[in-house]
Amino acid sequence: MPRLAGRLVSMRVLPLPAMLAIAAPLFAQTVCPPTPAYAPCDIVFELNEEEARAHPNPYMSVDLQAEMRSPRYRTIGLAAFWDGGRRLVLRLAPTEAGRWDFRVVSNIARFNGMQGNLEATASDSPGFLRPRNVHHWSYTEADRPHLWMGDTCYRFAFLEQDLFDRLVEARARQKFNHLRGSVIGFGDDAQKAFPSPDEPNPEHFRRLDQRILALNRKGITADLLLAGDENHLARVFPTWQQRKRYVRYLISRYAAMNITWQGVQEFEEYENGRQLLKEIGELLKKYDPYNHPRSTHTVATSAPLAADGWMNYRVYQSSDNPLGTIEHLLYGMPAVNSEFAYEDSGAGRTHAHHVDTDTFRKRLWNASMNGQYPVYGNTGTYTGKSGGVDVQYLDAPGARQMTVWFDFFSGTRFWDLEPYFDVDGGRALALPGIE
Repeated sequence: MPRLAGRLVSMRVLPLPAMLAIAAPLFAQTVCPPTPAYAPCDIVFELNEEEARAHPNPYMSVDLQAEMRSPRYRTIGLAAFWDGGRRLVLRLAPTEAGRWDFRVVSNIARFNGMQGNLEATASDSPGFLRPRNVHHWSYTEADRPHLWMGDTCYRFAFLEQDLFDRLVEARARQKFNHLRGSVIGFGDDAQKAFPSPDEPNPEHFRRLDQRILALNRKGITADLLLAGDENHLARVFPTWQQRKRYVRYLISRYAAMNITWQGVQEFEEYENGRQLLKEIGELLKKYDPYNHPRSTHTVATSAPLAADGWMNYRVYQSSDNPLGTIEHLLYGMPAVNSEFAYEDSGAGRTHAHHVDTDTFRKRLWNASMNGQYPVYGNTGTYTGKSGGVDVQYLDAPGARQMTVWFDFFSGTRFWDLEPYFDVDGGRALALPGIE
């Protein structure tokens, strides 16, 4: 069987008549090589001539789902995604070692009722990310804290391959473990990903598959924005049916990878943005079988959306210390500050939060004292709405300061630290009574 990027395994399920022709006991045969826990694995279905004629746009009309049952009888529901031509893919990340059984339900009669199994092997993966200790992070399979340190490259899906590779190498070396970017970019980028609202471009998403997997192999989580600002998602997908289909497509394609969901950029710039975020947030909560963290980007704070019930961490675009301080007391969920500042180390500035390196360093410290996990941005590498990565800024002073920040907090019990407000004339984190 071919391997994609070393880990993504393509598996082909035999057509039902062929399986029956071999022998009845093989109806539930193993259909892929042994796959490590938390590594994505594909089960591939191919439409035949008659089915392809009946479904000229499988993205719109083919329904193929499966229940995957773990060795400990935990059931995961998955939906297949269309991957171009006649190809449909069920993508699974087994969460424990052992035999996984599956049963298919589909409006393609030949696949409906098909059963099979796959073997998962033990791995050293800690699992996926989850909120923990009220304001902090850990993993699903290991009682190990996670020190979130992010970078921003909005158009990472559209960079030239060499630039993307250099970005990933630099950020991994600097100890970044998150990268934030948009699945469909901004403005006209969306036409490359979705030429029409009812048909994705499989080539774009196959390239994005490989980029997210490349990040994951370097220990970097992909923080996925579903669309840009200024009503972008609603312009690309005008109806709720189209948005639902898009969100479910992304879940089917990327939930088996190491990701978080970050809604849209600056939801406040949307017409009826809160309702739209509730719509897509509830879809993520309902259909993501791995329950990846969910929030949205914002002009200031996403915290007011917490009452809608779908969000489980806060995102900030603010260096306002009172805002962060007060909301830390009000909301029992982690906080990630994605734009307390972008460093201008020579590339130029176009917004008020584009600041010099010294100001960036001070804002980094203050965001940390508010109990927020920081996300870096550099005006030469964050890419904006049309720019690319200027490699001379990959090793900017602010990026090196982020590494120092990571090394410093790695030496503390950061997973227990909370803002401490009894310091006269200063700001601090503390574990009361201990440090």
